[in-house]
Amino acid sequence: MKVAIFSGPTMRTRQVDISSVFGFESRPPAKRGDIYRAVVGDGVSVVGLIDGYFGSVPSVLHKEILSAMAKGCTVFGAASMGALRASELHSFGMIGIGNIFHDFVCGRLVRDDEVAIEHGPEQVGFAPASEALVNIRYTLANAVTCGKISDRASDEVTEMAANTRYSRRTLLGALHLYNQRRPHETISEETIGWILANKVDQKFRDGSALLNAIREFTAGDCNRAQTDLDVKQTRFFTDFRATMDNSLVRDLVY
Repeated sequence: MKVAIFSGPTMRTRQVDISSVFGFESRPPAKRGDIYRAVVGDGVSVVGLIDGYFGSVPSVLHKEILSAMAKGCTVFGAASMGALRASELHSFGMIGIGNIFHDFVCGRLVRDDEVAIEHGPEQVGFAPASEALVNIRYTLANAVTCGKISDRASDEVTEMAANTRYSRRTLLGALHLYNQRRPHETISEETIGWILANKVDQKFRDGSALLNAIREFTAGDCNRAQTDLDVKQTRFFTDFRATMDNSLVRDLVY
C-alpha cells in the first residue's frame, strides 16, 4: 500500500521525519493537481493532506480529492489545508482528523486564514515566518485555563491577531498590540514570557494525530474509500485532467 503525506511547515516545527519514522512517502505541501497525479500517475492508495498552497499558487481542488476517492484512494486531512478540505468533504468520505477539523465542522472556526501562515521555500525546510491564528487561539485558551490572563484579555488579543494579515501575524505582536490599547491593564512581561514558553501548537498535534491514524489504518484491515462517488466531468475538470495528463502543458501551467 503506497502512502503519500503532503506536509511542510506544520510538521517542520518539531523536525518530524515522516519517511524514517512512519515509513510514508513525504511530499511538499500540495498544490493543484498534486493529489490527482499522486493517485493516477504514481498509484498512491492513501493520501494524508496536512499542508497545501494557496493564494499565488493554485490550491488543491475539491474535485481532484473526490476523484481520488472515487478511484479507491483513502484521503485523510488534518491541521491546515487538510483540515479545511476535510471539513468541506467529510460527508463524501474524506477522513478528518483532530481538533481543528472538528472546530471547522462545528462552526467554531469559519475563516480560511485560521490555519494560514507565511513560510519559506523547501530549500529552507518551509521555515515558518508567522503564526497560525488557530494556534494563537489554543495558546490563549490555555493561558486562561491556567489563570494567567482573563477571558476578556484573551478575546482582545485574539481580535488583534485576527485583524493582522496572516503573513505578519504572531502571538507576541498581538500581545504588544493589546498592551498598547490597554496601557492601564497591560499583560506583564512575566506573563507574556509564560505564554510564549507554553505555546500550544495545535496544528502539529493534529498533524501527528493524522500520521498515527494512517499508521493504524494501514496496519489493520483497511476499508477502501467509497468508489460510487458521482464526480461530474465538467468542462473545467475535463480540461484540468487533460492538463495534468500532459506533462508538457502541465509544467507550463503549474
